[in-house]
Amino acid sequence: MWLNEKESKRYFERQELLKAFAELFPYNEGDDRAIVIIGGSFLETLLEHILIEFFPDDKEVDRLLNYDQSLGSYGNRARMIYCLGLIEKLVYHDLKLIGKIRNKFAHDMRASFDDQQIQQWCSELKWHKAALTGFFHPMQRTGLYTK
Repeated sequence: MWLNEKESKRYFERQELLKAFAELFPYNEGDDRAIVIIGGSFLETLLEHILIEFFPDDKEVDRLLNYDQSLGSYGNRARMIYCLGLIEKLVYHDLKLIGKIRNKFAHDMRASFDDQQIQQWCSELKWHKAALTGFFHPMQRTGLYTK
């Protein structure tokens, strides 16, 4: 399957975005708040791109994705992508946790990874473990399969 010109352009835009994100944070240093907030923004942009790829090429889609519309927020984008069956339940679960972590850092000036609630949310993240071990069962989306 070949990419058309528009799809190809979006693909390379995402690659540039990923490269720019990776260059923001050297591995030996980092500001927790900046990493969380910018990381959340990066994920929100990826969610937007997933919806743009799925929906028809129409101005109405652009309107829905505006910040003040129904699909303009991180949470609503993640929910829609899950409900459309584009991501597994495990990924959706983690996206919700990341949203909580991001909101905590954005609205609590004292937030850090030393915070017990943030540590708890981080410990509940599971997709990376499943992806690294190669264990990701297709029935997880339905909730019929748990491990």
